[in-house]
Amino acid sequence: MGKDSPQAQTPPSRSDTRQAMSQENAEITRRMGEAFNAGGLDAARQYYHPQIEWHEDPSFPEAGVYRGIDEVIAYNRQFVSEFEDLRYEAEELTATGEHVVANMRITGTGKTSGAGFELSAWWAFTIRDGQVVQVYAYLDKDAAFEAVGLSD
Repeated sequence: MGKDSPQAQTPPSRSDTRQAMSQENAEITRRMGEAFNAGGLDAARQYYHPQIEWHEDPSFPEAGVYRGIDEVIAYNRQFVSEFEDLRYEAEELTATGEHVVANMRITGTGKTSGAGFELSAWWAFTIRDGQVVQVYAYLDKDAAFEAVGLSD
């Protein structure tokens, strides 16, 4: 090819596309936490797919599977109502394709007790077309990875 000839563009590989999607999904996970911290559930809701499924840790009193945006938001509202100054920070993100596993640092103050707390939880997200379609919330890191078929 001469120096003035157009060069053939190589289409992105499947690996490149998957990596870009992984990075985008990790960023969506971060933005969802930031949206909650800035504007509560109403702000975070935009990231939820209408058919979202939320799987709560079996060790929690509220353990179970919540299906659909209305049921998930109702569960989230009940949980959030117990605390003041509740914040979520997504840390240690591992993203592969449509899955993101994040160490969620959760801080707040109990409304009844007034006691502050800090909790480290592991959440596994499945994200499609920019929306969260599934969440597995665990205290155990390995359980979160296993929930979406990944290993730590």
